[in-house]
Amino acid sequence: MRKINKSFMMVLVIILTVFLACGCGKSQDTSCREVLNNVIKDFPEEFNTVASFGESLYDDSFDNMYGVEYKMINDGAICYFEEGNTASEVSIMHLKNSEDMNIAKQKLSDRVQTRRNAFAGYLPEEVSKIDNYSVIVQGNFVCLIIAKDPTMVEASIRAGISGE
Repeated sequence: MRKINKSFMMVLVIILTVFLACGCGKSQDTSCREVLNNVIKDFPEEFNTVASFGESLYDDSFDNMYGVEYKMINDGAICYFEEGNTASEVSIMHLKNSEDMNIAKQKLSDRVQTRRNAFAGYLPEEVSKIDNYSVIVQGNFVCLIIAKDPTMVEASIRAGISGE
């Protein structure tokens, strides 16, 4: 009986070691800015500027852009094309609590309507891109993608969050 307990404890120690080494994942160490820098690198014709958490450009407009309470996030960033002649935008937030995910997803979806209304009169040819938006979740990251090919941008984001 004692040998079984020692074997069980040894297996338990090995399993816990593996979980501690791998379980937390790279995503918690990855900043939203790093993720979007990868998007800019992968899609330079569509995105060329990042504003992120802690920078006045991002922080000062956060409430107006998203409607998510600033205290709900511990990181965030937006990338877009600085010249402004495109609706392309990727907004990513890392939430402090996963319980806030549904609120954040809804607020990002609401932002799509705001973008749609703005571009319908300004650059109506961009509206189809807006209508093809995507909101994705990975861990405590939530992300709005408005792009020519949101599926390809999503792959870049997921790889960035995973640290690939």
